[in-house]
Amino acid sequence: MMIRRALSVTILAVLASTPVARVEADGNGPGLWRVTVGVAVDDVLNARMGPGTNYPVIEQFAPDMERAGWVTQRFMTRDNGAASTLPEGAGSSDVSNPLERLSARFLEGYEEQDTLQVLDQVLANLEPVNSQSSVFLPSAQIRPLTMAVLALEAAEGVRDRVRYRITYGIEPFPDLASRVPYPVSFIQVDRFSLGSAIRQDAIDSIGAEYVGPPEAFDVGPHVSWRFVTRPMQGAASDIVAVGRIELSEAQAQGWTCLNNPCLSPVMELGNAALWSVEKETPLNTASVPFEVARADLLTPAAAIDELTGENNFGEVGQFRALPDLPDPFLEAVIEIGLAQDSVLDAGLRRSGLKDDSISAIWQRLIIIPMGENAQTPTAYRAKTYECQRGSQFPPEGGLCP
Repeated sequence: MMIRRALSVTILAVLASTPVARVEADGNGPGLWRVTVGVAVDDVLNARMGPGTNYPVIEQFAPDMERAGWVTQRFMTRDNGAASTLPEGAGSSDVSNPLERLSARFLEGYEEQDTLQVLDQVLANLEPVNSQSSVFLPSAQIRPLTMAVLALEAAEGVRDRVRYRITYGIEPFPDLASRVPYPVSFIQVDRFSLGSAIRQDAIDSIGAEYVGPPEAFDVGPHVSWRFVTRPMQGAASDIVAVGRIELSEAQAQGWTCLNNPCLSPVMELGNAALWSVEKETPLNTASVPFEVARADLLTPAAAIDELTGENNFGEVGQFRALPDLPDPFLEAVIEIGLAQDSVLDAGLRRSGLKDDSISAIWQRLIIIPMGENAQTPTAYRAKTYECQRGSQFPPEGGLCP
């Protein structure tokens, strides 16, 4: 049976006579697995050299055979029947339950999406990798926030006049093999389509007879997506769970984006904080596998990747014996097509710092087309700090007390 995609699960598998498949303990996803879904007893499951059908088959798992290889995760389910073979002290419960339970809680109120279909949609828009130089999918090194934005846009399509709001929390989960916790990302990405609000503003200003139809303003729905991702054997953002809802105008009306109304038809990030003076800086998007520029600006995915690229989130999240849904420590906003000129404005606020003086770090990225024929995205950055005490922001060039 040909497998269309291999997701990062390396196994020692037995299909029929021995019911349990043992996972190689490499510190990312050990456990007990059973081949149960979509493989008939008289069929075989192909194992490949790498994660994808472009890699050669190195083994076929049939009865009474044990081998190692890459297989499709959707044919595997966690197995509780051999819990006694776990390392001493690991417990007899299914190690996937805490993650599955929290993922279900995080997606409450959202319509669950097929994670493989979501990944397929992302991969369809990425540059393929050379299978001779890498065994990993082109999405392997894409960071969680970037992956979430790519997934939303791949599913919903491109919009010209939008505001993105992204919130991010990290919860460390125990790893039974290495005893070193691994980070699980809980991400919400909201996209507000503001063509309707911009059109209404124009109608209020000059009258309906002088304003074009809704399609001229790229009117679309407001959507909210939630993602749960984790690192898995070389993949930085393996998608564990995905959910989607569509927001009505009334639902979106009360939402705020870095303290400003998410449905505001004008650019608001300049008022979100007491920013430092913007300085022109180079972009760092040369080696990414996704689309970087569109309409002479950065794409939303490239913008969030650029905005968060210098941040190290490794120290975020406090390990708990019983993992729970984390509070978001980061909120980011991306505004596109909300000014008369072509501008992308993106900002983030990162809180949860272990600092007695600074309560949050604010960063801003402004993209303006420059150069010959104004077709080269040029980046300007600004930064400020939010103080624990005294004024919310220090004066230009000052420090928090």
